[in-house]
Amino acid sequence: MSYIHLSVQELQRLLSLFPASLKTEDTSLYNKLHDCLEKNKERSKYDFLIEQFSEFRLSQIFEIPEHLMDLEVGYYFGQFEGKTYRSVAKYLKRNDYTIMRDLMEITVYKLGNIRYIGPIGRSAIFDALDPYLIPKYFPTDVTTRSEHTTHKSVI
Repeated sequence: MSYIHLSVQELQRLLSLFPASLKTEDTSLYNKLHDCLEKNKERSKYDFLIEQFSEFRLSQIFEIPEHLMDLEVGYYFGQFEGKTYRSVAKYLKRNDYTIMRDLMEITVYKLGNIRYIGPIGRSAIFDALDPYLIPKYFPTDVTTRSEHTTHKSVI
């Protein structure tokens, strides 16, 4: 099976070409295009994070309150009912990321490359962790982070 990579704008344009009568019917192609559009919108929420901070560990970018660090990863996905969230929690446990402390030590890039996770799973992880993550200073270079914070405190 071959895949076509389309931007959100291209997908929206394709969807607009369908006549109104086809949109109301249960057509396979229309439904697939619509699903792809929704997945792309979800994925694009975290593009800035993935593009700019892919080589950083999650713990370098975010903090989680200490009392939540030793909870099982499944705890964070418990509020979601989607199949994706259940699958992601299961695959994280299979890959030895059983508690949050383990997960915070991997890079943003590696998060998307865990077996069976991929970009959609990475977005699901960020969705699940979003209420708990406390953004740190977003470093451009990890080695200069302490210099920047020292400089800021002097000013």
